[in-house]
Amino acid sequence: MDYFKVMIFILTVFFLTCDANAQQPDNDAPSKTAPRILTMEDSGKEIELGLGEIIKVKLKFSGGTGYLWYMDGLDESHLKLVGEEVRDISTGNPERGPVLGGPSVSSRTFKAVAPGDTSLRLLQYRVWEGKERAINKFEVKLHIDEQ
Repeated sequence: MDYFKVMIFILTVFFLTCDANAQQPDNDAPSKTAPRILTMEDSGKEIELGLGEIIKVKLKFSGGTGYLWYMDGLDESHLKLVGEEVRDISTGNPERGPVLGGPSVSSRTFKAVAPGDTSLRLLQYRVWEGKERAINKFEVKLHIDEQ
């Protein structure tokens, strides 16, 4: 009988601990709707966004060259950076895994936080050479509505 009391106690503590560690909603977290994906093909476009809408910019690069994507001034009064990720997209050898220095995708997620007009610009360059020697540019003009 004591065994069952101990097991009930352990399970109760476990479930209470799980509930206490559950994450509360974060008003600054990205919305539950899927983000709008922008790629290099969208560079030069004008994009309409609603207030609170999420966009994700995905840009390819070759990791071994040193040319990485960097933001060129973020207008934080209109956009908030809510996530960054770099993912290897090489097929590689199944036994060895991805190719070191192979193709990758840089993803940055932004949330529209205030209505108005702004631009989002990223440059691809080697950090030791500086943005003046950028080999590629991604830029979109954004119009954020109060919707």
